[in-house]
Amino acid sequence: MENTDAGPFDFGNELNEASAADQAFYADNGYFIAKGIFSPDECRVINARAEALAPPDFAAQQNLHAVDPGFLHYLRCRRVVSLLETIRPQTLMGLHTQMLYKKAGTPYAAQSWNPHQDNSYIQNPNNLYVTTNLFLADTDKENGGMYLYPGSHKAGLLPYEPTISFREKPGTSPGNNITDIPAEYERIDLTAGQGDMLVMNGCLIHGSYPNRSESRSRPMLSCTYLPVGEYFLPGKTAKRKPIELHDF
Repeated sequence: MENTDAGPFDFGNELNEASAADQAFYADNGYFIAKGIFSPDECRVINARAEALAPPDFAAQQNLHAVDPGFLHYLRCRRVVSLLETIRPQTLMGLHTQMLYKKAGTPYAAQSWNPHQDNSYIQNPNNLYVTTNLFLADTDKENGGMYLYPGSHKAGLLPYEPTISFREKPGTSPGNNITDIPAEYERIDLTAGQGDMLVMNGCLIHGSYPNRSESRSRPMLSCTYLPVGEYFLPGKTAKRKPIELHDF
């Protein structure tokens, strides 16, 4: 296994600005993919550190930054934060970290997520919540990849069925289920490579497939952000708290 000591990750301090094309794509579609933002070696180290914190059944793990300072360092990583703050000009705070392992052969590998909007959990009235999903291995439909409804963020927060979305029983589907998706939005399947990062508006409808692969895991590190001063619900299990990203 890779080094899993409690020190910070070595990500450097380089800045990373979003292009005008990325800004326009995000505004129109509610997401974009930063290709190869982390190297394969960095992904392997991050995944090893996360697996060292995993429960025996590899259920999702929240707030890794509270137990391993390396993940706080990741949340504040300049190459990520500078990118997000140029997608839409704003000063962000961090809120939450979560690891979804979908480790092949474990009870939660075959778990699929309902179509949902991340903003249903925090209820930000201005729809400014941002989620980043870093794929620590190649991902596609077979090994539990995601699906998206491009442009659906423009519909705002839609009605949903509240659903247990943390420590739910294996075999059940988490995600505050949107049962009436507007017909104008069509689902696409997402294929991404190791080190790619998906950036999503909190109102983008998305979900995931079960991991049917016997050998390919789909580890994904998810972090969330919101402009400083914006309203959010902390959540009973997520226990979100504002995290300073710049002056620390």
